[in-house]
Amino acid sequence: MLSLYGYEYAIKNVYLAARSALGERQVNNLDQLRCFYLDALTKLAPKLPINRSQSRIIVDLAVEERLTAFFSTSVLDDLRQDQAIGPAYPPETKQAKLDRVSEAWDALTGRSIEFARTLNLIVHSVFVRSAVGAGKRTPRAGTTSLAPGVIWLAVHDNESVEDLIEILIHELTHLLMFTDELIHPQFDYTDIAKRDTFTLSALLGAVRPLDKVVHSMVVGTEIIMGRSALRPVSHCGTGAHPDSRVIAAGVSSAYLQLVEHPLAVDSLTQHTQEIIARCHGVCGAYNLEPATL
Repeated sequence: MLSLYGYEYAIKNVYLAARSALGERQVNNLDQLRCFYLDALTKLAPKLPINRSQSRIIVDLAVEERLTAFFSTSVLDDLRQDQAIGPAYPPETKQAKLDRVSEAWDALTGRSIEFARTLNLIVHSVFVRSAVGAGKRTPRAGTTSLAPGVIWLAVHDNESVEDLIEILIHELTHLLMFTDELIHPQFDYTDIAKRDTFTLSALLGAVRPLDKVVHSMVVGTEIIMGRSALRPVSHCGTGAHPDSRVIAAGVSSAYLQLVEHPLAVDSLTQHTQEIIARCHGVCGAYNLEPATL
């Protein structure tokens, strides 16, 4: 959402989401907006630990355990997401992984003031914990609408700084979509829980619930646009995502299959239809251009 709709749109959504905590008070800077936004999240998810410190990295094991509990099952849990997070890492291993997260965070925020400001505003907690594989797939990271502002990272040994940067962009996009949905309804949740509305995902190439499909289109588009903004000399794949031409083709394919599925389209609000049309426009145009790899 940050590249697709722009920085001002992201900040406006946070401001609108914070209105329940604002009252008649004015917001004069991003630090104040963050405080009001976290106040609003406290009302939205009263049992969620809200990290108000300047460091977004969670080192306390008790807080980590509490955050892990929010990544639980739901009616739209199609890939055993509730079982994706495993045991805590041993202290020395955990610290080494946290250091790598901090390095990637600093690298990303050093490349773009808009990414820096958005990450620091939207994300209040990043915790590192092992992942549990499901079949051939081992998760790298995750977010959940039950824990707005929280990112879980597994930080596998083979992940580079560039991999982790893209994983942060990936998860930030989910959080921005969750914030957007607080302001603009996106789905008819009664319908999208029904199997006959499932369609093809842009990234995994599997038939999935519509919220996952829409998020995959937006994430794929944001990865492509983020690469253009943050590392413009290359659109080749990383350990986290394939090269941009593959992503663009997946987004366009997912979009075309979705719009040809009447039950699926009717389960999306007009706002969400406009979001995925933008994704298709970006990725369709990208597919028409020769990529520099």
